[in-house]
Amino acid sequence: KPYDEALATDFLNNLLTTFVVAALGLAGFISLFWAHSYRESRRKLKDTQALAAEVVTSLPLGLITSDPAGILGMSNATALAMFQADKEAVKDKPVREIPGLDWDSIIASLSGGNKVLEREMPLATPEGKHMPVSVSASEIRGEDGQFLGHLFILRDVTEIKRLQMEAQKNERLTALGNLAAGVAHEIRNPLSSIKGLATYIARKVQPDGPVEEAANTMILEVNRLNRVVSELLEFARPSVVKVAETEIDAVVTRALRLSDADLKAGGVRVDYTPNPDLPTVLANGERLTQALLNLFLNAVQAMEPDGELRVRVEIRSASEFAIVVSDTGKGIPPEALVSIFTTYFTTKPSGTGLGLAIVHQIIEGHGGKISVTSEPEKGTTFTLLIPLRAQEA
Repeated sequence: KPYDEALATDFLNNLLTTFVVAALGLAGFISLFWAHSYRESRRKLKDTQALAAEVVTSLPLGLITSDPAGILGMSNATALAMFQADKEAVKDKPVREIPGLDWDSIIASLSGGNKVLEREMPLATPEGKHMPVSVSASEIRGEDGQFLGHLFILRDVTEIKRLQMEAQKNERLTALGNLAAGVAHEIRNPLSSIKGLATYIARKVQPDGPVEEAANTMILEVNRLNRVVSELLEFARPSVVKVAETEIDAVVTRALRLSDADLKAGGVRVDYTPNPDLPTVLANGERLTQALLNLFLNAVQAMEPDGELRVRVEIRSASEFAIVVSDTGKGIPPEALVSIFTTYFTTKPSGTGLGLAIVHQIIEGHGGKISVTSEPEKGTTFTLLIPLRAQEA
C-alpha cells in the first residue's frame, strides 16, 4: 500500500511537471510569436514612416504642419524653397513668424472647423517680388476629435498664370487676326491709289518745289502705313512653321545682303565670317531670315555712323545652335528690357512695336528661346537659341 501511494504521488508529480513544462513551452512559443509580430509591426511602421516621409519630401507642393500652439512641426523641401528659408532657421518657430504670407488671415479662416481650399495669395520673396501661390489649409484632429494642429499646403501657380495669360493672348491674337485681315483689305487698295497719285504728282510738278516735297512726304507716309498693316498681319497670322533642311550660313548671309543698303546708309560695319562647315539644320529659312533682318535693321537704327554689327553662329550642343547678334549702339534702358518683346511696345518715335514681337514669335515657333543683354551707351546683344532639328508646327 505505501508503494502504491508512492507511485500515485510520483504520477501526480510527473503529471504536474509535464503540465508546467507544457505551459512554459506554450508561454515561450506565444512570447516568441508576439516578439516576431512586434518586430514585424515595427518594421512595417518604419517602412510606412519612410514611405510617408519620402512622399512628403518629394511632393511638388509645399507642405507645412504646426502643433496646437502654432509652432512649426514639419516642412518639406518645396515649402522651404518657396520661402527661401533654411530648415534650422525656422525650426521651433511659430508659423505666423515665417515671413512672406498672410498667416493670420489663413488661420482666422479655419475657425469653427472650416477649411481653406485653393485660395490664391501673393507670397513675398526676400528680393521684394511676389509669387502667386494657391493655399489650402485645414485643422488636424485625432480619432477622438482632439485638436492636434494645422496643415498648410502651398502650390506655386506662376506657370498656371503664365499659361492663362498665353491663352488670353492667343484669344486676342485670333480676334486681332480677323480684324487685321479686314483692315488690310479695306486699307491697302486706297493706299495703292494714294501712292500712285502722289507719285504722278511728284513727277509732274516743278522739281525741288513745295508740291513735290509734299507728294514725296505723302509717299513716305503711305509706305509707313502699309508697313504697319503688313507687320500687323504678320504678327496676327497663326505662326505656322514649315521646316526643311536649311544652311545656317546661307540664312545669315542672305539677311545681311537684304539689309546691305541700310547698313551702308547708316555707315555701319559688319563683322561676320561665313563658315561653310556649319551643319544643315531643320528649320524655316525664310522665317529665320525675317527675324534676323528685323534685328539687323533695329541695330542700324540704334547706332551712330561707324558703328559695328557683329554676328556669329555657335553650335551650343548636339541639339541646338545659337545666332548671336550684337551692336555698338546706345543700348536699351534697363526698365525697357522686360517689355521689349511685348506687342506695340517701342522706344522709337516712329516704331510700331511689332518688330521684336515678330522675332520672338518666329523663334518660339521653332521651339527656341531669345534673350537680350544690354548696357547703356555700350550696345545690345540678342541671342537666338534654336534647336538643330525643329519640329514642324
